[in-house]
This record gives sequence, structure tokens and C-alpha cells, in this order.
Amino acid sequence: MARPGGNWLRPVCQAAPSSHWLANLSIVARMKRAHLILLSYALLVAYVSLRPGGAGVIEPWDKLGHLVTYALFALLAFPASGRGWRYVALCVAILAYSGLLEIGQSFMPGRVMSALDLLANLAGILVGALASVVLRRGT
Repeated sequence: MARPGGNWLRPVCQAAPSSHWLANLSIVARMKRAHLILLSYALLVAYVSLRPGGAGVIEPWDKLGHLVTYALFALLAFPASGRGWRYVALCVAILAYSGLLEIGQSFMPGRVMSALDLLANLAGILVGALASVVLRRGT
């Protein structure tokens, strides 16, 4: 005979497959993937930035390369941080990272530190941040 109030365990077991916390596990997995992608990209940027220099790149294309590289950096940072102050803080950290890489270039043979490169990096971060906001509103 069932006790008054029914079996309290049965509704809990039936509700588990569709419960809210279980649905959030896919969000956690996606965030970890976004962090891994961002870290991999940061390491790739460091590798390319700190290689000893060879033949110089034509100046306008160099700045365009910085802009595109850091715009992509800011786009990849959005899924890793979400919106709001965390994203802004991560973009500031990316700019600081680019500054450290520029300083590091001054110690590499055939490379020079350039304030114009840092300015192009900042422009790229701003373009990427704007694009991520626009893309976010579109979805």
C-alpha cells in the first residue's frame, strides 16, 4: 500500500533527464571548448609574433595583418567570457598581451617593437568587439 502523499522518489527520478542543471552541462562543455580555442589562438599569436624576423613585410599589409589577427582574437574571446564586464576585461587583457608581445619582439633578431603595431592591435580588438556585439544581436 502506498503511503499518504505518494512516492516522493518517483517524481524526482522521472524529472532528472529533463532537469535544468543537466541541460546546462552542454553549456559548460562549450565554454571549456571556447577557452581551449582561445588559449590555442593566443599561443599561435605568440609563436608568430616572437619568431626571429626575416624579410620585412610591406608596411600597410603588416598593419592590416595586426588588425585582422586581433579582431579574430576579440571574436574568439566572446564565447569564452560571455557579455558584459568579463568580455571588456578580457579585451583589455588581450591588449596587454599584445603589448607584452611587442616588448618581446624587441629582443628577437630582426624584429622591432612598434607603437603603430600596438595601435593596429587596439583597432583590431575594437573591430572584433564591435563585430561580436553585432553578431550576438543577430542571433
